[in-house]
Amino acid sequence: MIGETLTQDEEEVTDETLYLSRGTVYGTLKYLSGYAGQSGNFIAIYCEANVPGTAITARISNTVTLVTSGIAVLRVSDKDSQTLTVVAKKNGYETVVKEFSLDGLICETE
Repeated sequence: MIGETLTQDEEEVTDETLYLSRGTVYGTLKYLSGYAGQSGNFIAIYCEANVPGTAITARISNTVTLVTSGIAVLRVSDKDSQTLTVVAKKNGYETVVKEFSLDGLICETE
């Protein structure tokens, strides 16, 4: 995030399933049963800071997940009203905030 080259207006294919284009995440989320005691659709994202000592959090709505080893797994319950927000902080100050729409996702059901 800090010192990153990807912006919301650029497109980068991350894998064959999910990709980011112009600030929207597209792809299909499988339905998982019993993941971390929950069932539903989950998105796993990889975030990396290019500046040492930077803490990254990711959130969908009000559910905040500390990014551990660069990976955050978040539950998507309403893709049309939720957004993915990634925040990078250095020395306790929010330095970079990126928001991404989830309405490009297809959420499979049970």
